[in-house]
Amino acid sequence: MQKMTEFAIQHFSWPRLVGLFLLLATPMVFAPFMSDDYFHLLMLGSHPPLPHPADGSLYGLFSFINNDAGSRQLLINQGVLPWWTGDNFYFKFWRPLAEITHRVDYTLAPQQPMFAHLHNIAWFVALGAVLYRFYSHIAPVSAVAVLAIVIFMLNGN
Repeated sequence: MQKMTEFAIQHFSWPRLVGLFLLLATPMVFAPFMSDDYFHLLMLGSHPPLPHPADGSLYGLFSFINNDAGSRQLLINQGVLPWWTGDNFYFKFWRPLAEITHRVDYTLAPQQPMFAHLHNIAWFVALGAVLYRFYSHIAPVSAVAVLAIVIFMLNGN
């Protein structure tokens, strides 16, 4: 355990960890819009296809299916949901920061997925920096902080 701790401290400094993360995230930068990105583009457009849900969200980007029977039926009619969807099925999240950053992405660089991906990576690295400082202050040993940030940064994000 002692050798692994020393290895982590020596080889996983914050700049190296960010560099490794950026290297691993490089393919994501060149990815096109996918799946719910198109839903977000529609909902942030001038004529959204669905009414804005009254669930406290800013733009309704993560209120995919609310508990309104009429909206759910509209999604079934449009082929978004299967015909056998239950009457009590709904799927929504409250993510105001994500909605704001999506609005920024689609306003500053519409139809530019690379900008959106780079913006997302920048926010993730900033969050990692804040967490690294936090872990460094509360961890009993610096190796614990390093391990925590390694797990966070490389956890498939």
